[in-house]
Amino acid sequence: LPSGVGGKVLQVVSDEVSGEVSTTSTSYTDITGLSVTITPSSASSKIYVIANLCGCRTNSTNHNECNSFYNIVRNSTELTASRLSYGASTNANRKVSGTITLTNLDEPNTTSATTYKCQFKAKTGDGQTARINESTDNTPVSSITVMEIST
Repeated sequence: LPSGVGGKVLQVVSDEVSGEVSTTSTSYTDITGLSVTITPSSASSKIYVIANLCGCRTNSTNHNECNSFYNIVRNSTELTASRLSYGASTNANRKVSGTITLTNLDEPNTTSATTYKCQFKAKTGDGQTARINESTDNTPVSSITVMEIST
């Protein structure tokens, strides 16, 4: 490629959600409101995905180890490079993080409409719950943004 041709942002699509979203599922489940669809203009384009999950919280009803898990999915394929586990091994029943950021530079090799979404799950057992946008004194907003990058 000639100098200066690749690496340009061709399009940007984003979505956001406010208000607490939670799950007790121990299998990955979609985070309602954090899904975007982009149609790459070239099969050689790369898609850069950024997800900012705010007010993340994990808790356990019996005060054991707390864990929740987050990832990014393309259509129905988990982008494992973006997987993240958040938790703590203390006797506290509530662990809150300010923001968890997931990123992935994907190569979908298509010009068809492609959906990227965030998912989360709770740890198996111990009455676990995973949450985002959990707060008592403000309204966090979580988002997902995808950018088509020329190559």
